Amino acid sequence: MKRKKWFIPVISIISLLFLSIIAFGLFIISKNIEPFTDLTHLSGDISKLEPRVVDIDGVKIYKQPDKSTCGIATISTIASYSRGEELPPEKLIGKYDLQEKGGMDYEQFLKYLSLELPEYEIKYINGLDDFELIKIIHEQLERNIPLPVFFGSLNPYNEPFYDFHASVVTGIDLEKKQVNIANVYGYEEQISLVEFLNRMSYRETEKYPFMQRIIIKMGLINTNSVFLIKKK
Repeated sequence: MKRKKWFIPVISIISLLFLSIIAFGLFIISKNIEPFTDLTHLSGDISKLEPRVVDIDGVKIYKQPDKSTCGIATISTIASYSRGEELPPEKLIGKYDLQEKGGMDYEQFLKYLSLELPEYEIKYINGLDDFELIKIIHEQLERNIPLPVFFGSLNPYNEPFYDFHASVVTGIDLEKKQVNIANVYGYEEQISLVEFLNRMSYRETEKYPFMQRIIIKMGLINTNSVFLIKKK
């Protein structure tokens, strides 16, 4: 009988806490984030960027081995192109003993990419203004260096939802306002610049699972995240 006296209040407290978490989550996801429908919000004039089309050929996409390895597959894709050699993600997973570590955060990605490209200076930046983002992408592609990004992408492991994902930008067409992406889910993408900006800032929140919507709307994920790569 004594056990029942404290057991019931504990269950009540847990239930109340659980309901509070659900209520908080529902409140957060009710916050509205409008996706972009055009480029009128840009702070600069992209028509002044030359050349109008910058595209890198010959970037081999290394498909991620499982749902948690987009980071290492992105490193494989970048490093293989830069070094001119085959560098599959499975090799890097074994090299850095990544089998049990799951997905990468920004710092881990920067660390392992820097180890694979020691002759380059690599810098992680985020929170860029959209015009500055486009300008930086244009500048890096002009140097014939693909650009790693973290953005939102349709998740084949959890369709129809999107996921937080790493991949590689290989081209930008400012005439057609399109971006080319080597997506390490295993395919090439050519998407509009508007869609690209929405995916870089996770603005289409309804496409993401419930917990990720909360993360986005609470501002707990970095937006416009890119890795700048320059020869030392």
